[in-house]
Amino acid sequence: MGVKRLIAWLIGAPLVLAAILLSVANRQVVTFSLDPFSLGEPLLAVDLPLFALLFVAVFLGLLIGWTVGWSGHFARQRARRAAAAEAAKASGGEARALIPRT
Repeated sequence: MGVKRLIAWLIGAPLVLAAILLSVANRQVVTFSLDPFSLGEPLLAVDLPLFALLFVAVFLGLLIGWTVGWSGHFARQRARRAAAAEAAKASGGEARALIPRT
């Protein structure tokens, strides 16, 4: 077993155990509402177990973080290509990208 796999087990197993314990401890049904003005009968509301709401929130946070990181990668790549083109233009040579185009 490699070191990376061992580290993944050492981190992943407690996280999975914590998720299971969270699910068992928070089975009660809660109302999630997106209508802050109507207290009696909200326009948009859903009843679901608390652990499901927590898992959805964590998943959405991961998805948003991944999307921001992914878009930042392409912005940095575009900036490097522009800097390489400027450097080539200043030296009078042909523009060569530092990163091969895919």
